Amino acid sequence: MPRLRILWLLLASYALSLNAAEVVKSGTGFAVSTAGHILTNAHVVSGCAQVTARIGGLEVPVQTASIDEQNDLALLKVSGSFSTILRLREGKRVQLGEPVIAFGYPLQGVISTSLNMTTGNVSALAGLSDDARSLQFTAPIQPGNSGGPLVDASGNVVGVVTSKLSPLWSARNIGDLPQNVNFALKASVIGDFLESRGVDYQAKDLGETIPITDLPGKVTGAILPLQCMGSGEAGGSLPATVSQTGLAEKRPGVLVAGHGPTESLQFFFVELQNALTVNGVLIANAPSALRQSNDDSYSIQNLLRRVKTQGSDSLLYLTVEHGWSNIHRAQIQCFNSDGKLLWEEKASSATTMAVTEQGAAKAVMNQLTKKIKSHLGKPGLPAR
Repeated sequence: MPRLRILWLLLASYALSLNAAEVVKSGTGFAVSTAGHILTNAHVVSGCAQVTARIGGLEVPVQTASIDEQNDLALLKVSGSFSTILRLREGKRVQLGEPVIAFGYPLQGVISTSLNMTTGNVSALAGLSDDARSLQFTAPIQPGNSGGPLVDASGNVVGVVTSKLSPLWSARNIGDLPQNVNFALKASVIGDFLESRGVDYQAKDLGETIPITDLPGKVTGAILPLQCMGSGEAGGSLPATVSQTGLAEKRPGVLVAGHGPTESLQFFFVELQNALTVNGVLIANAPSALRQSNDDSYSIQNLLRRVKTQGSDSLLYLTVEHGWSNIHRAQIQCFNSDGKLLWEEKASSATTMAVTEQGAAKAVMNQLTKKIKSHLGKPGLPAR
């Protein structure tokens, strides 16, 4: 059989297998060595059955060579080599106010499939909570930008895009929407990561400024769209203080869920949210994300798995029981990220004189709130 036909059959077979699989999240990566190494975020490829990169118009499988969960970095490898790679910035440190450009493939399947570019400035030299590993920038980013390069005016990589301040969390907790508060891991951290993995990357000082319209031509071919295929770990997006820019997000704080009558559950959740927020406990989800337990993705087992993979502190699981006329009892359990039950508290309407649904729910929630306060600042409910 002619070689061309064999190649065509192999590609067709591979394309069919991709169509049969589900794309559960997407992101961006960029070539860092001529030997076929790609850098991206760990959260872009975590939990994936298979990761693909689009190279030269073809979807190519990539292997995960190394993961650094702490710094949210992943090193991928393809068979073959790259003729174009990106260089890391060395020498002069990034300056406050310095212009930067974010490249990536956001919102894959929604907007244009071509390389996306946005411009902005370095707005802070540290990340969230003064994290010295990161910098803050204003170039707009969207889901799918995760793992993409943030470059200087010479086209050198000054950071890898990791996250942005969640507008949903900000609206709920601050009452305002953030304007382009985005974060990238610094090139110095990237360099240490690549060196420790034996990658022969290249670095360059800030040099002559390249006209902004010429930059895409300098980086095209080195920046790649990535897709995570066929994973069961990446369902349901829950907003958080910092939302990762892939379709899966890092969500620090306490994940709250449970089961019971829908309307009563929503009331309990809102009251619980208010009590925790007032006491400085970060909540990793919004009321709209709460589901009843008949949805298997919100079973305790799957919720605990989500807590671990998304970097949350703990799970608060609320159970509300309805009696013949109104709320009868409620229980809240607190599990750490390893699935250990830290504590549980119960409350009942039996000792109250409430005759309405709302009155019984309020009385039970008041009891629970008082009991929960004894756990504030301890493992499971850390104050931020």
